[in-house]
This record gives sequence, C-alpha cells and structure tokens, in this order.
Amino acid sequence: MVASNGAVVIGTGPNIFDRYVNSLRYCSGFEQLKPEWIKTKDNPQCFVGYTCYVPTRENSFR
Repeated sequence: MVASNGAVVIGTGPNIFDRYVNSLRYCSGFEQLKPEWIKTKDNPQCFVGYTCYVPTRENSFR
C-alpha cells in the first residue's frame, strides 16, 4: 500500500497513528527517511516503509 500510494497513515488506536512513506518526496524541508517495521498478522517484523524525521545530532541515522 505504501509503495503504490506513496504515503499512508496507519492507525494503531484511538488518536494514535503513524505516517509511512516510500520516498523523500513525501517528506518536507530538512527531513530524512528512517526505515520502519511493524507487527502484522503473519509477520512480527514487516517492513512497511519509512517515516520522515528531522535529523539532530542525537537521532542521526547517517
């Protein structure tokens, strides 16, 4: 779904959700990509796509 739509929002509870994207095109400004995995019915660690984040010295993945 992320690959074909570019970006999706997945809800995990009331007022709780995460946004996943397939490329930097769906992020803004100085954001970068962070790979993400979620638990699915048949896979405890399913790669879902990326989240956008603003890099800092403490959270830089590069």
